[in-house]
Amino acid sequence: RHRAVDQILGRAREGEPPLGAGLPTAPVTSQFAARDAEPPAEPPAAPPWQQRFPHADIDAALTELENTHSVKIAAALQASFDRLLRSVESRTLLQQQDYKAIAELTLPLQPALQKAVADLLVVGYQRGGADVKKELRAAKGMSQFAAEVVAVAPLPPEKALSFLKEKAFWIKGTTADAVVKETQAMLFEAMKSGERWQDTRRKLQQWFQDGYGAGEIIDQRVLKPGRIETLVRTNLTDAYANGRKDEIRAAAERSPEFVTGMRYSALLDSQTTEQCRHLHGSVFPLDDPDLDQFTPPLHHRCRSTWVPVLADEDDEPISDADKGIAKDLTPPSFGGNAVKLTAQERRALVAP
Repeated sequence: RHRAVDQILGRAREGEPPLGAGLPTAPVTSQFAARDAEPPAEPPAAPPWQQRFPHADIDAALTELENTHSVKIAAALQASFDRLLRSVESRTLLQQQDYKAIAELTLPLQPALQKAVADLLVVGYQRGGADVKKELRAAKGMSQFAAEVVAVAPLPPEKALSFLKEKAFWIKGTTADAVVKETQAMLFEAMKSGERWQDTRRKLQQWFQDGYGAGEIIDQRVLKPGRIETLVRTNLTDAYANGRKDEIRAAAERSPEFVTGMRYSALLDSQTTEQCRHLHGSVFPLDDPDLDQFTPPLHHRCRSTWVPVLADEDDEPISDADKGIAKDLTPPSFGGNAVKLTAQERRALVAP
């Protein structure tokens, strides 16, 4: 490096042109060049179906419901947890080292929790169907005949209502089990270490608030703990997507020449998962045997849903290869394949 510097300085002293002289140089731009440059090209316009059914509006509706029902479910769960801690304290289970009684603990006030979850599912299902009706009314070129298609019976039907109630019972049970098991584990650990009840109670309360608390409002946005957000958003997406699916099917039955299928719609941003990005825009015929399997959610906190396919949209249905790829990307707990293949292997498998 020193020799190179000496060489450059020597050439300057001898009056020789510096190294690199005569080579092409980058043009010198003024400080106004950026201002005077042509504006960047605008991003491509969204396809017609996405303009008809903007997912940002759908996500806003889900977020509104999520915020409202997160508070209600968290409040019901908080009341149950507080009653559980009072029971442990009044019976002095920790001080008496009563392993048997702690192992038999259950979460009290579960009916209130189940009702809060059921309300979430029913309202989500109803909102999904109502939103589809509103979207179809606003669809471009909607005829009076088509407008009659969306005047459907009140939701939800008895079969759907029964399913939603059964699911609420299951969600309540799994949530209660998770809270009780963590409480038991912390109590057992406190007994082993000789920790005071006051300290254990404080730890339990902090753990609950971090995972299941009602959250706080910052900049008009409800910030929810992880577990309650996962519970509410995942199950709300499920109810909402099924409400939309049933309403699209009902509209198609009354007017098959107007509504011809369903399209998978995802909210595309930095949080979009691979499977939802892969399926975004995919068209499914109404009689597709895999329709229910691909109904969102396909993962925790999924934000995808169904939108109608109208008669003037001529997109090809999703291929078996793309279905297989999506199943490989989806966790088995959400209906994905247990044995995963690469996209290349999957396409080779279904190739004619």
